[in-house]
Amino acid sequence: MPARRSCCPMSTESTPHQVEHIYCAGLRFDGAPCFAIRGLGPTKDSKGFCLVTHSKDNKDGGLGWCERLATSLLARRPASRRDWRALAVEIQRDRAVLDAEAMATIIQHGGVGIIQLRTEVNKWWSVISGIELNRATGLVTHLLLLDSSQPLAWGSGFNARLPVTADENAKYRWLSVEAGTRSVIVAAWSSMMIPAS
Repeated sequence: MPARRSCCPMSTESTPHQVEHIYCAGLRFDGAPCFAIRGLGPTKDSKGFCLVTHSKDNKDGGLGWCERLATSLLARRPASRRDWRALAVEIQRDRAVLDAEAMATIIQHGGVGIIQLRTEVNKWWSVISGIELNRATGLVTHLLLLDSSQPLAWGSGFNARLPVTADENAKYRWLSVEAGTRSVIVAAWSSMMIPAS
């Protein structure tokens, strides 16, 4: 299933440009965020999707919720955070340096990523639900996040954005749909894919 794309005009502080959002395969957000399900299941709606529910237990900074959602996107069914073992998921763990091009390749080939962000006070995890491309340059400008620290956004495949370039202090300007901005550091990120057979 190809990644879902949407085009929307956006502007930066400098000059306006067109951006393109490319999302994880199986993610739907024409209302509340949902993911595609194969086969039958009690949580499946009539169109074959399951509602993404927000993280209830945040003791682990949202890591468990992010792993469950990422695995569910790959498996196309509600999944536990450890089901990736049965799916033969290829995982690249604990990358500390943000690699936007690698993440773009992963998203465009049916994979998903999770990322740990931190401030001086907090650490939390987010699912990388998509990427934002500058259509004029073809370059990735932001990672689109389903952030465990923020409420899910209605009609959107992300509730926060993270630019792929850091400032001179190696900090990124995290942008929430509802809560403004934070200066964050990327602590780690992992990618998950089901290898082509």
